[in-house]
Amino acid sequence: MLKKKIFFIDLDGTLLDSGYGRSAKMSKRNEQAVLKASKKNIIVISTGRKYSSKVQNISKKIGAKYIACLNGALILQTDNQSVLKSEDINEIVVKEVFEIAQNNNICFSTDTEKILFGEGIRSKILAFITSLKAESFKTFKVKTAKKILLMSFSTNNIEIVFKQIKNKYEGFLNLALVAKGRAIEITSKPASKGEVIKFIAALENINLKNTVHIGDSMNDASTKNIAGQLIALKSGSKNLQKIADKVDGKIKYSAVAKILRKEENNNEK
Repeated sequence: MLKKKIFFIDLDGTLLDSGYGRSAKMSKRNEQAVLKASKKNIIVISTGRKYSSKVQNISKKIGAKYIACLNGALILQTDNQSVLKSEDINEIVVKEVFEIAQNNNICFSTDTEKILFGEGIRSKILAFITSLKAESFKTFKVKTAKKILLMSFSTNNIEIVFKQIKNKYEGFLNLALVAKGRAIEITSKPASKGEVIKFIAALENINLKNTVHIGDSMNDASTKNIAGQLIALKSGSKNLQKIADKVDGKIKYSAVAKILRKEENNNEK
């Protein structure tokens, strides 16, 4: 008997298999494979990206029922764009994390503005790479945020700050080390890709055993031991591959299409 499943699919480095950053696109093979899977299953986009018209359009193209943005800090229903869940980091914590970043010369950004705060030529280069506007730390104004992004070319500095924030806010914040150890994504504790799976599975009354998460970076790691199956791409993070239930597919070979084809064949046995 065929079992209805929920497929949670990451965007950058996973579903979007052509180009990089804001120019990243989804191949026709991936698009058609996910759309086909959506006829018998539930598709959820689960991304670190903020909600945008581009994310909405991708969701419609693949027949996704739900969109989880900012690593789960914002969950929406695709058809009417209604907000189902929203989780913020309060101003006090945002300010404290900003000060930690500033004291360690780590670039700082939040989902509320397209600005990267930092000093020196390296911060300007990082801003250019990420399509953000470079500004000095002194121009930052504290606001609540759903997601904080810290970046540096120094993996050592990032590791130091990661440990410092993790120790200080254990139980209050979720941290994910991404971009080959050069960036940290921070959300409130109730906001993670793992929590997205719990939330949507409960909403749809589907057993967690029948959920699959497909991703490529350590912001997907929170789905381990929650999703029925965590599938990591071969072309992604080695650390994610170490904990994944399965490792399959490379991004340049339309990995998502390959994985979904195998899942469909297994489900029919």
